[in-house]
Amino acid sequence: MDGTSDEGMALYRVFCAQYSIARGVISSCTQNPCGMMGAAGKTSSAGMLCLPEPPKRPMLPFIRFAIHHQPDIRRAFPDAPRSVIKDKVMQMWKSLSSEEREMWSKEYEKEKVEYELRYREYMKTVSPRDLETMKRVRDQESRKKAKRLQNRIRKEQQAVEGKPKAPGNAFFLFMMRQDSGGLKRKEFLLEAGRMWKCLSEEDRRAYHEEAERLKEQYVQDLAAWEDRMAKAGRLDLIRPQQQLLYKLFETKHQPQ
Repeated sequence: MDGTSDEGMALYRVFCAQYSIARGVISSCTQNPCGMMGAAGKTSSAGMLCLPEPPKRPMLPFIRFAIHHQPDIRRAFPDAPRSVIKDKVMQMWKSLSSEEREMWSKEYEKEKVEYELRYREYMKTVSPRDLETMKRVRDQESRKKAKRLQNRIRKEQQAVEGKPKAPGNAFFLFMMRQDSGGLKRKEFLLEAGRMWKCLSEEDRRAYHEEAERLKEQYVQDLAAWEDRMAKAGRLDLIRPQQQLLYKLFETKHQPQ
């Protein structure tokens, strides 16, 4: 695959991601107008339920210290991973004198008093039922977040173990072979779509047939890979339905 094909694949993936995000945002806003959020913001449980937003807890002294010093450390060590930056901030915090730590604590204690006053006022605006509903929504969001993290880790492990990549459809194969000609992503996608529509039925059929062949090969490669993972004891990396089949097979052939 040449550089043009790699560029086409990258553009296609960007397009799919942007389309998926836009569809999700539109769906969310349609179903729950009160849960709309800004470009860089997040939707809270209160916002999702059209309830007043609770006051934010003040940041702990160490968190304030870390946020203040992280940019300087990042500039001093631009290539350092996040874990190294975190360790250096922790070392700086531990090296502070009692007086220096007290300085960071004073601002926290001041904001804590203000927060408690605002929180008591806030509690007068919501009912026990509202609080219970918000708690349930937060729990649901926490479970979703944990599942997303688990899926991301699983995909990373699958990549390490060499899981076959699914081939694209006919249009994807066509687009990979086009020269972007220096066009921006959006312009290139629109132009590729226009060119695809202008293809003859015969040319388009050739791409569909190739996509079908690649799909059949992918199915075979995926089955072989999942069989290797099952034999290696990595059932967690294969598809759920295949996990069930392997487990049933193992149970059936266990010595009586």
